[in-house]
Amino acid sequence: MKLKRIVSLLTVLILVIAATLTFAACDTEEEETVTETGIIYTLKKDTSLSGEGYYGHATVKKYVLDEEHLEYLESGNYADHLLSVEIASEYTDPKTGYKYKVTAIDDGAFANQLLIEKVVVPSSIETIGGGFLSGCNNLKELTVPFAGNKVGAKNEKKNLAYVFGTTSSIGSYSCVAYHNSGDNDNTTAFFVPSSLKKITVTGDVISEYAFSGLDVEEIVISSAEITEIPEGAFYGVRGIREITLPTSITKIGNYAFKNSTSVYRINLQALTGLTSVGIEAFYGCSNIGYSDNYTFTLPSTVSAISKNAFY
Repeated sequence: MKLKRIVSLLTVLILVIAATLTFAACDTEEEETVTETGIIYTLKKDTSLSGEGYYGHATVKKYVLDEEHLEYLESGNYADHLLSVEIASEYTDPKTGYKYKVTAIDDGAFANQLLIEKVVVPSSIETIGGGFLSGCNNLKELTVPFAGNKVGAKNEKKNLAYVFGTTSSIGSYSCVAYHNSGDNDNTTAFFVPSSLKKITVTGDVISEYAFSGLDVEEIVISSAEITEIPEGAFYGVRGIREITLPTSITKIGNYAFKNSTSVYRINLQALTGLTSVGIEAFYGCSNIGYSDNYTFTLPSTVSAISKNAFY
C-alpha cells in the first residue's frame, strides 16, 4: 500500500512539473498567428512593453493571398486586381485579445507577391529584413520610416534597395548601390522592381547612400525634422528629374548628389537655413539648371562650398 501511494504521489508530481513547464514554454516561445489570409505575424511576449499597453512584439512573417486573388494570380489575369498593403503599427490577437506592437519584418516576408502594387510600412517598425520585397515586380509605390535594414545600419544594409534583396527576377533591374565613400570596391547589386516609381521616407533620419543607384521617378522626404542630406544619399540616382528637399536642411554632405545625371531641378534657393555644401556634392550633375526658365540659385546663408562641389 505504501509503495502504491509513493507511485501515485510521484505520478501527480510529474504531471504538475510537466504542466508547469508547458505553461512556462507558452509564456516565452514565439507563436504564429492563425490568420488564414493577409499578413501573418509571429507573436512574442515582452513585459517591457506593458507600459505602452502591449503584451509583446509582433513580427511580420509573410503575406498570404485569399482564394479570389489566388485565382487571379493563377490565371495570369491580375493587372486590374493589384493590392495596396498597409502594415498596421499594432496587432490584436483574436484568440486572446492581447495587443502586440508591430516592430519587425522578416527576411523575404512579402517575397514574390506579384499582386502587390503599394506597401506602407509604419513608424513602429524598427528592423526590416533583407529581400522583404524581393520579386514584387508590380510594386509601384513604397513608404518606409527609414532606408534599408534599420536606423544606423552599416554598409549595404543602409541602402533602401536592401529590402529588395540580391536575387534577380524578371521585371527587376540591377541597382548598383554604393555604401562607403563612393569607393568602387564598396558596392552591392540589389534587384529592384522596374515598376517602382515613388519612394517616401517618413522618418527623421536619412542614412548615407540611402538611395544610391535607384532608378525611380520620385523620392519624397516627408519629415520637417531632417536637417542634413548625408554623404552619398542620392549618389548616382536615375529617373528623377526634380528633387524637393525639406526646407529644414542646413547641410548637404559630401557626394550627396554625385553623378545624379537625370536631375534637372532642385529647390536649393528654398533652403533658407542652408550653410554648407560638401565635397563633390553635385559632381557630374550635368543636367541641373539645363532647362528653360530655371535658375540654379544658392541661398545667401551658405558660407562654405567644398572642393568640386559643382564640378
